[in-house]
Amino acid sequence: MRTALAGSCLAGICCGAIGAHVVRRRMAFLSEALAHATLPGVALAHLVGIDPHVGGMGAAVMAAVAIGVATRTGRIGEDTAIGIVFSAMLAVGVVIMDKAGTRRNLVELLFGSILSVTSSDLWFLLAGTLVVIGILGAIHKELEMTACDPIHAASIGLSPPLVRQILLVLIAVTVMVALRVVGLVLTTALLVTPAATAGFLASSTAGVMVVAAVLASACSFAGLLVSFHLNFPAGASIVMVSALVFVLVKVFTRRNA
Repeated sequence: MRTALAGSCLAGICCGAIGAHVVRRRMAFLSEALAHATLPGVALAHLVGIDPHVGGMGAAVMAAVAIGVATRTGRIGEDTAIGIVFSAMLAVGVVIMDKAGTRRNLVELLFGSILSVTSSDLWFLLAGTLVVIGILGAIHKELEMTACDPIHAASIGLSPPLVRQILLVLIAVTVMVALRVVGLVLTTALLVTPAATAGFLASSTAGVMVVAAVLASACSFAGLLVSFHLNFPAGASIVMVSALVFVLVKVFTRRNA
């Protein structure tokens, strides 16, 4: 149980921090696509006998790069590229899982299994969280400038497409961190809901990142306790708590506006 609590808090911190950028740049659909894009990597990892984290991470990063390259020329819209990559990788994953006979693992992949998190999983979650937080801190100024005014950012030597590509890869890493906790289906909720809630409580991007990380971690902790005492699925409980907090904060801030 202690391992599960630590894992859920780490995933919450990672998702909350990067979720601020996902919400600000309206990339919720993209994060959903990257979550589903992990399926062929995880399935292939099971097939060849390697760590599913490695396979899933590789597939998510490959999808992020593919989406970024496809939209760089501007000839197709990002939503179109996301739809193509998302559906293609999901289909490949289903075929691999069917041929490999790993359907039993599909439920755990779809809905998470935080209570079965091991010490090695915890180290992966910690490493992923530190990498994401560290890089977000290092390129915070670039992320801010390219989000606010990409034309001005380009005129002073920054590369908005490159910054966005880095962000896509970080989202892919975050997806793999959250996958173990809430599963493929609910990963986007943990990325978006705490960050959207934090938007009512903080004005700056840095402030939203901090508040979202705290909220996501607290909701993960509370959701796990709800799951333990009421015998609910852990991932669903975490997302329900996050949604409830969003509703309460929205109602409270509206009344005090």
